[in-house]
Amino acid sequence: MGGFSDARDEIYGQLTDATFLADLLALLGYAPAFKYWGVNRSSDGDDMPPEDNQIYLMASVKHGTSGETLAGALGAHSYEYQGTVTVQIFEPSYHDLSQAESVCELVRARYRGVRTAGSPSVWFTDARIVEVGQTPSGMQFNVSAVFRYDEVA
Repeated sequence: MGGFSDARDEIYGQLTDATFLADLLALLGYAPAFKYWGVNRSSDGDDMPPEDNQIYLMASVKHGTSGETLAGALGAHSYEYQGTVTVQIFEPSYHDLSQAESVCELVRARYRGVRTAGSPSVWFTDARIVEVGQTPSGMQFNVSAVFRYDEVA
């Protein structure tokens, strides 16, 4: 039940629910700009930061491996998919890295040992924060997690 598109919605949904957005608003005093690969992010490299020097985020989902098993007496096939979700956090002003680090911790908490309730149910492991360092777009941090979900066909 549920396929690739539904799984992507579940994965990105961790960053768009009201509780997470309220936490960001309380922390930063504003709602940061988000870009999602395949949703509102261009494929031509036009990912310029907002002009207001505020923290912003870009997220992407990359499927990797899959496997197949028989599920149930009727011979239905179960397919397990695995990949990585990466959320890039940029602090373009280089002024207050503690806020960017706090945003990283909020994002990591959305993927650390969490299993979604949707269809398909996506579960996340190995959530981690990586300090990338200075980039032309500002100070960059990445939060990534491994995801897995099953599809029965």
